[in-house]
Amino acid sequence: MILTSLVLVSGIVAGHESLAVFGISGFLVIAAAMLDMNVRHGNRIITALGQSSYSIYLIHVPLQMTILLAADLFFAGTRAFALSHVTLPLFLTASLLLALICYHKLEKPAGRALRRILGGGNPT
Repeated sequence: MILTSLVLVSGIVAGHESLAVFGISGFLVIAAAMLDMNVRHGNRIITALGQSSYSIYLIHVPLQMTILLAADLFFAGTRAFALSHVTLPLFLTASLLLALICYHKLEKPAGRALRRILGGGNPT
């Protein structure tokens, strides 16, 4: 924690934004790991995100490409909307919601079906 904070502060002071981003990323990873150690079995939100992480991984790039293609069609090729402060939160929210839907409606039923077909134990 201390090391990432030092990297963050030194990056901001020296004017190296990429170093600051590295510090912020490191801080967030360490904070998430510490949070996971403290609430490993009790937090439903963290559990749901962990279970749907593969769906998040699969969904985010196609969703981003779809948004960019739609922006090219509807905004005459300009991507000025990307500079808005609401664009990233909206994209992350849409990615998470779509990934959760895909996890519960596609990934989980497919896993149950494969376990049933292959005879690999409990189909829950």
